[in-house]
Amino acid sequence: MSDRRYRRIVIHLRGGAFHTEAVRLAGDLARLMGIDLLGRFVRDENVARLAGLPAVREFRLPEREWHTIEDASATMELAAAASRRLFAQVAGACSARYLFETAPALNGMPEAEDIVVVPPRGAGEPAPTRTEAEPKGAAGMLFVPYRIARRQGPVVAFTAGSDEPALATAAAIAASAGERLLHLRLPETPGIPVAPGPGFPTPRLAVFGRMPADTDLPAAMLRRGIPVLILREDRPAEPAEPPRRPENHG
Repeated sequence: MSDRRYRRIVIHLRGGAFHTEAVRLAGDLARLMGIDLLGRFVRDENVARLAGLPAVREFRLPEREWHTIEDASATMELAAAASRRLFAQVAGACSARYLFETAPALNGMPEAEDIVVVPPRGAGEPAPTRTEAEPKGAAGMLFVPYRIARRQGPVVAFTAGSDEPALATAAAIAASAGERLLHLRLPETPGIPVAPGPGFPTPRLAVFGRMPADTDLPAAMLRRGIPVLILREDRPAEPAEPPRRPENHG
């Protein structure tokens, strides 16, 4: 499957923080969607300001030792090289097409065909708000839970209708994974809560075409360990293959 509406999944990497599970999840999804996975190492410009201060030290992964920060550029190169190796190892294990690049501190807007990965927050931290979860400029956002519940199982699509592009995308992902597609219809009227009924299976991925009126639903999915993919609803549908008829649980 290759979805022409999306070009790549982008995950930002920083020195000292490598989310293996986030990279693995993004790599699996990139493979299922037939698109590239881009690992972008973000240089921390604040490191340059700390260089030479005797009271400031860093823990370097290759040597697993503490060092003073004497050369900011060398520090960034070491961190980028460590991230590149880890990224290639994890992404390669997913059989995903992957790229790696370094970039200055985050600025500007993502490209319109990008799906941006949001790494997991700490255990017990609040889930993203409606404003934080709205794709801004990007084609979508992939939210990674603190602990992923399962890597196999059905894909569930939450949409207001059967003609939304997100449903076609979810159907194609499910077909590529050889899994069932479940469909839950969201209410058109704000303020009406929606939730899966009793016996609803735990999916491997929840896909939303927009932020639902019940804004706690994506957060509830994340708390259950279910990755959440929120797609921009104004993107035209160009399914690469006819979607299978979903099992309607709405």
